[in-house]
Amino acid sequence: KIGQSREERLGKSMGSDLETIFNSRIELSLYPKVMVHELAALLSKLTADYRSWLPLRFLSDLALQWGRWKERSGDGAFSKALELMTILNHPQSRGAVKLRSADPHAAPAVDPNYLSEKEDVDAMVEAFRRMLRIFSAPSLAPYVYAFHPATPAVDATEAEISDYVRSSIRTTWHYSCTTRMGPATKENVCDPQGRVHGVKNLRVADAGLMPEVVSGNTHAACVMIGDRIGSFIVSEHAPKL
Repeated sequence: KIGQSREERLGKSMGSDLETIFNSRIELSLYPKVMVHELAALLSKLTADYRSWLPLRFLSDLALQWGRWKERSGDGAFSKALELMTILNHPQSRGAVKLRSADPHAAPAVDPNYLSEKEDVDAMVEAFRRMLRIFSAPSLAPYVYAFHPATPAVDATEAEISDYVRSSIRTTWHYSCTTRMGPATKENVCDPQGRVHGVKNLRVADAGLMPEVVSGNTHAACVMIGDRIGSFIVSEHAPKL
């Protein structure tokens, strides 16, 4: 099991380590998605948290409209494209979010520190081998004519695949665990009700509270966290009848 050492360290099961997403030309929205995806890949080379960059919304809208136009024009560039994408749900590498100054309006310093732990690289190498086996299966043989030129060969060495993984990974943006809840220790920022330790009238109500990231998209968990913290605030400040 890829994440066995992680579960041994935490002393509990954490769910799926790898999440695989399949895209094909059957999905009519592939063109717009590809355009926005490529824009994100370009901007990710500039800053770790580029989504806070205001012009991004304008550029994303342009990329989306261009993708829709290409789709309507009948361009066949993606007509035979298949894509497998694997997400590492529980990375061992730990990044950091730090204050740049005492100015609350100053952007924080964000360091994702991707793939700093060898276990994460090993997991993605294994994921790549599994995806290669899927595309090499006899049942897919009639549909797979060639791989992307940058894809390592089936007999590629561990080092070659590791280099490919390091050069091609992209974020899924679901930052979490930056203000984790728990007892007032050096590792924890908030208590179980989202109150920041040592600071009055300040709470956190997002994925930062998670001690460990969930096994999948963080949206539903964040909605539940917000609802729960909201109920704490209401119960604390509601008029006593």
